Amino acid sequence: MMDEGKPCDQVLMQLSAVKSSVDKAMKLVIAQNIRRNSNCQDEKQLADLQKSLDLMLKTK
Repeated sequence: MMDEGKPCDQVLMQLSAVKSSVDKAMKLVIAQNIRRNSNCQDEKQLADLQKSLDLMLKTK
């Protein structure tokens, strides 16, 4: 985009979108790792863990 002479605000908007996508992907990887390595003893604990992970994924 910069080579095409696009305005700075357009370049920054695209970079912001990329950053947001990477952040979300990182959170998903972390959530999967936590889920895989957790030691939930029953379905309620697993559901509570999933609820917490879902909340984490929604935050910035």
